[in-house]
Amino acid sequence: MCGRYALFHVGPAHIADFRARYQVDQLTLDLAPRYNIAPGQDAPVIVVDDTGAHKVHMMRWGLVPAWSKTHHPEYPTFNARAEGLEQRAAFRGPLRQRRCLVPADGFYEWSGTGKKQAYFIQRRDEQTFSFAGLYDRYRQADGQWLESFTIITTTPNATIAPIHTRMAVILDPADEEEWCDPTVTDAAQVTRLLRPSEDDLLRVYSVGPRVNNARNEGADLLAPSAPPTLF
Repeated sequence: MCGRYALFHVGPAHIADFRARYQVDQLTLDLAPRYNIAPGQDAPVIVVDDTGAHKVHMMRWGLVPAWSKTHHPEYPTFNARAEGLEQRAAFRGPLRQRRCLVPADGFYEWSGTGKKQAYFIQRRDEQTFSFAGLYDRYRQADGQWLESFTIITTTPNATIAPIHTRMAVILDPADEEEWCDPTVTDAAQVTRLLRPSEDDLLRVYSVGPRVNNARNEGADLLAPSAPPTLF
């Protein structure tokens, strides 16, 4: 699963690189570095519209299906298992028509029994990457639209397996355009992209307990624990 992540290569110092990375021509949002994004919070998501333009939308993490009777789903929808996406009513339509990229600079997982140890996972080159996401639009009682998203998970690679039985799908950059292409509606074509990342792509290190509280923010959350556990 993926229940917490970070996106900090944004803001004035990095926004030009971010726009170039995601081919965003116009950006009206003021993106600030985030170090502890949690379900229920809003975060930037990349979508491609019918003209092929790449757009940044702020969306709620935790997908609310368009057909839902309430904006609080009865079951968790912040993650979606890659296996059986077409069998889940909440994800079947978005898989065909509303796929997106969820930019991230790293994510957290917890391992152990009792008081679990938190770990931060990032690319070894520390570059921004993209989770495979799905999104939907829900019309609220007041007539306003709520855009929300989910992050797809799959089986872990050899790096993540020691700490968790699932991992978020990190798309190969070469596959991102195909994943987001709104003209591709064949589920089989896009689900083939939902695989574990290469074993040598990521590095993992232990961090302190402050990240356990979703209200905590700041770059200090990335500081290695003492003593650090690295792999």
